Amino acid sequence: MIALVTALGHLRKFSSFTLLLTGIAVNGICTSLILLLHSLAGITKSFQITHWLMRGVDAIEFPVLGVLALVLAPVFVWMLRLSRVLNVISYGETWAAGRGVDFKRVTWQGFAAGALIVGTTTAVTGPIAFVGLLVPHLLRRIVGPDYRVLMPASLFGGGAFLVICDTIPRSAFAPMEIPVGVTTALLGGPFFVWLLWSR
Repeated sequence: MIALVTALGHLRKFSSFTLLLTGIAVNGICTSLILLLHSLAGITKSFQITHWLMRGVDAIEFPVLGVLALVLAPVFVWMLRLSRVLNVISYGETWAAGRGVDFKRVTWQGFAAGALIVGTTTAVTGPIAFVGLLVPHLLRRIVGPDYRVLMPASLFGGGAFLVICDTIPRSAFAPMEIPVGVTTALLGGPFFVWLLWSR
């Protein structure tokens, strides 16, 4: 999906706004395909799909956690090693090229790593929306834009944010359990709109 969004974004202009709109369009297509599968599934499968779409912070078996660690830990360590280069390209393509950085190659590597991390995690947890948008933007204002600090802070901050988003509704509306994806969407949606308006 990330390759499709990036390719479509390249057709006109490679900018964050173009990628944002392209991502929204592709997300709409994928959502319609999920709804199609939902309508064709039986009662049991339909319930499983609904549960996955509204996934909460559930217990995960240790073998699954082991597979996640084997896949995600090397990618995250590799991204940390690229953090200095990411700091350079954050100033723009011209600045990076003047310092010997292959802007397009590093950008594609970042897209691939991000897609692998998000895709693998989502396959296990379900689509928990807006965490990757909300937490890094807030932490950037606290710890600064240096990726050597921002990426580890986002890793632990995102986990803490999920625990908070799961614990407060679980306690406030007990015994009813509200999926954490619903809470993050209710918080992240207005934040996303605010980002669009502020820029």
